[in-house]
Amino acid sequence: MYSDLLTNMEELLDAYDCDDLLVQNILNLVKEHEQLLKGAILWSVEDMQICAANNLSTPYEMSKELAQEVLEDMIKHHDADYGIGWSDVEYYCEKYRPKTEEK
Repeated sequence: MYSDLLTNMEELLDAYDCDDLLVQNILNLVKEHEQLLKGAILWSVEDMQICAANNLSTPYEMSKELAQEVLEDMIKHHDADYGIGWSDVEYYCEKYRPKTEEK
């Protein structure tokens, strides 16, 4: 994603023999951001809401606030050895599904 940007920035810096501290700091920040993305969890509030809306047992509407809570709980408790997959998202959407009263 950022590899081409980093390469282009480094080439520009070399071409213009730029020692500007601000430019160097920006380049370093882009490099750090790229490293963080490689290990980042990329699930979102919208993923939680989509999962809830498509829940096979009982589809339901999940608020953004609840979706944020579900996402945080899932991330906090996931197994880093295996990562997070759709089955995990579905599990947490089911876990937070509103309870319906038995009649």
